[in-house]
Amino acid sequence: MHARGSEFDPHRLHIFNDTQFKEGLETMKKILIILSFLVSISLFTANYKTDRAHSDVTFSIAHLLISDVSGRFGDFDFNLELDNRNRIKSLVGKIQVTSVDTNNDKRDDHLRSADFFEADKYPEITFESTSYRGNASKGKLQGVLTIKGVSKKVTLNVTQSKIIDFKGKKKLGIVLTTDMDRRDFGVGDSTPNAIVSNDLEAKITIEFDEA
Repeated sequence: MHARGSEFDPHRLHIFNDTQFKEGLETMKKILIILSFLVSISLFTANYKTDRAHSDVTFSIAHLLISDVSGRFGDFDFNLELDNRNRIKSLVGKIQVTSVDTNNDKRDDHLRSADFFEADKYPEITFESTSYRGNASKGKLQGVLTIKGVSKKVTLNVTQSKIIDFKGKKKLGIVLTTDMDRRDFGVGDSTPNAIVSNDLEAKITIEFDEA
């Protein structure tokens, strides 16, 4: 004969198991809520568009190896996507070759010709990022740059401002710089380095508005 305290009570066991089940269910709900929150944070992105009035695409190249000639492209558009830590997730840009401006009409026409950019056949310069290493202020942006139908992997130096709120609109600035060899893209192959330097410096300064 069993003692009273040790007697088996199926009803008590049912209550115990039911309580455990409810507690486990509540715990699972809490875990799922936390996981959903974390996933939503990790997937959060913010999109920005170019503020053309406060942006510039410029380059500088040596002439006769004694002085630098500067130029710019006046028609361009970049789209930026930031991750949840305000780091670059994606940057895509297009530059219209015909908008090249070196403050000399004759030289600009020559740059648009087949001797250099061949703008009639290749009207756009494009860039599409592939990866970013850095934080929300400085880093290295890797991507594919296409000029004159030639696509090359490039690395751009990034300087990024903080995000501000201006008249109810979020804004930030990004500066991209790099050095490149124009011959890598078939630009001015017949022009010797002694006349126009093979190497040039490019600088893209973009002010972005939240889209």
